Order: sequence, then structure tokens, then C-alpha cells
Amino acid sequence: MIMKKTIAVLLILFPFIQSFGQIDSLREELNRLKLQNDVLKDHIICADKKFYEEEKKKLNVAITLGFKLTEKWKGLQNSTSIAAGQNRISQIKSIGSDNALGLNFEETLKEMIQNNLTDSFENIQFASDQVKENTQNRWKQIVNRILNNGVVQDLVNTNPFTSVASTIINSAIGFTKHDIDTYADIKVVPVGDLPKKYKNYRNEWKDKYDVIGSTSIKSYNNSQIVFTDETIKSFSNAIEPYIKLYDKMGQTTLKFEMQLEELKRLHIDYKDIISTYDKKLLEYLDIQKFSDMPDRIYELTNVNETADFPLYRKTIEREELTKARNHANQYSLFREKVNELNIKFYDINIEYFKAYADHLNMALDYTVSGRTKYDKVKILKAKEYLEEQIDICKKAKSDLLLEE
Repeated sequence: MIMKKTIAVLLILFPFIQSFGQIDSLREELNRLKLQNDVLKDHIICADKKFYEEEKKKLNVAITLGFKLTEKWKGLQNSTSIAAGQNRISQIKSIGSDNALGLNFEETLKEMIQNNLTDSFENIQFASDQVKENTQNRWKQIVNRILNNGVVQDLVNTNPFTSVASTIINSAIGFTKHDIDTYADIKVVPVGDLPKKYKNYRNEWKDKYDVIGSTSIKSYNNSQIVFTDETIKSFSNAIEPYIKLYDKMGQTTLKFEMQLEELKRLHIDYKDIISTYDKKLLEYLDIQKFSDMPDRIYELTNVNETADFPLYRKTIEREELTKARNHANQYSLFREKVNELNIKFYDINIEYFKAYADHLNMALDYTVSGRTKYDKVKILKAKEYLEEQIDICKKAKSDLLLEE
């Protein structure tokens, strides 16, 4: 503007200056000013165009990748890409019929109880066979109640062998036998003459005599612990490998869940804005569908580049684009947050799957040595499956959002 005024003044003064013989020098100055004006004009146009192109590029990136940003964020929140691996781990931890290790939980426990506790009844002295049978039945009832108790079943879902073993051992420690010896004097009286012949002695005896009562009864109750410390220890040793394995699996699962919770808290501030990033862009551009975005951006950013002074800056800074531009300018920050979440999320899951693969190795070693009764073939299949999930996680970890 200053340069234009200078040129105007020189044009006004030109007739007077001409009279003084300075035409050539003024013309030279005028050309110089025109050149400076053209250079300044080109500089302004270039600067405005560069700013315009950068801002439009950010808009185009937001349009192109904003949907992927939100989609990936939601996918990470839902953990869909590793659901199969986590389901297999649930089957590994399970004691149900569909567990991945071929374990029959109830039959395994019953067998250990039978071999290490119930069979020891054969080495115990009882007052009579009836007392022995009654004692065995009492013990079987206790075992059945423990295995079928609703409260115990809830504990089983957390740590199956530990919870049941503890209950069984506590019951075995206090389990006693009761030997009752009874001596009674029975008084009978005849109801008629005894028959001379005794062909049907028993029936006739019942007909001829009545039991009218007992004159004295003496009982001796001998309470004694049934299971020795050595017997209980043998049961404890038998179930120990299962307890160790499920304790380790429980610790791994707890660590995994805590790491996920920590990761959620780390990105909680961005949860709402990233999950609605694509919809907000539609709202700010005043359109309904993603397919309308390119036309809308062209409409709002179109510049007449053939004009003497193209309005790059004025166009890109128009009010209708302000919110959309501000939103687009945040893409780089959100992209970093999503990529950070992606890497940490899959690192956690890779560690989780690797830990369970180690647990399967432990189960296999125990089974090969005869200490547990898992299905070796199923263990190997489960391990192979987890290793595939680890590879899937590694690929997903490297699948990051692009910068542009």
C-alpha cells in the first residue's frame, strides 16, 4: 500500500520534475518500485498459497484418515482382533467339559481323593464291618457335598484345585470314626409251654416268648481320627501340581487385567473425542455422509488461481471452515495417541499369550511325568494356537495409522 502511494505521488510530480530534466532518473526509480511491488506481491501470494495448501492438506488427511482413526480406536477398545486368543485362554483356564486341556475336573479330584484318602480305610481297624461301612459312607457324603456345593463352585471358577483342596484337607483333618460297643441284658418270659419237638424252633420261639425289656445297657464310644498326617500329605502332594499350575494362570490373568485397566486410564482423556472424531468432522462441515466430504471441501476451498491476486488465505480462513480446520489440526496428536495405544495394547497381549504358552509347557511336563492327567495332544494344539495368536498380535502391533 505504501509503495502504491509513493508511485502515485511520483506520477503527480512527474510534469514538474520533467521540467527540471530528471525524467530518466524518475523513470528508473519508478521501474525499481514496480519491480519491488511485483516481488512483494509474489511473496505474499506464495506465502498465502503455502499456508492454504498446508491447511487444505490437513483437511484432506482428516477426511481420508479420520474415519480410520476412529475405527481403529474403537477396535482397540473392543479388543476384537484378539478375541479368539482370549477365548482359547478361557478354555485353558476352564474346568468345564469344553476346556482346552482335556481335563475332567470332578473325576480327577475323585480319583485323587480315592487313591490318597478313601483307600486308606483298608488300613484302619474298625469295631465291625458295619462301623467301617458307616464311616466310609459319611466320608463319601462329605466329599460329594464339597464337590457339589454352590459356594465351593463359585470358588472353583477362580482357582479350582486350590479352593477344593483346601476344603477337602480341612474336612479330612477333623474326620473321625466312632466305634460303639453295646452290652445289654435282655429279659424274656414264656407265653406258653415249650413244644416237645422243635422243627420250627425259631417261629415257635417267637410265638412262645416275649422280650419285655432290657435291664441294663452299656455303650463305649471310641472316637478316633481316621486320616493320618502322612495320608493327608499324600493327597496334598498329588494335587500340588494342579494347584501350582492354576495359581500361575491366575496370577498371569490378574496381571493382564491390571495392565489393561492401567492402559485404559492412560488414554481416558481422549476416549470421547477420538471415538467421535469422524462424526464431529461431518458436523463441522455441515454434511451428513462421508461420501459428501470431497465435494464439500472443494466447495469451501476453491480459489480462482487465474485472478491477479488469488485469495488463498481469505478462502482457507473463511468462517465455515474454522471448526473443521481446528479439528483437522488435532489429527496428528490423536494419531500418536492411537498408535501409542495400539503398540502398548498388543505388547500386553503378546506378553499374556507367551505366559500362557509357558503354563502349557508346565502342564505338559507334569503330564509326561505322570503328575497330572491332562491330554498331551490337546496341550500341544492349544500351545500352537497361542503361538499363532502371538504372530497375529505382532502384525497388528506394526499396523499403525499413517501421518498422511
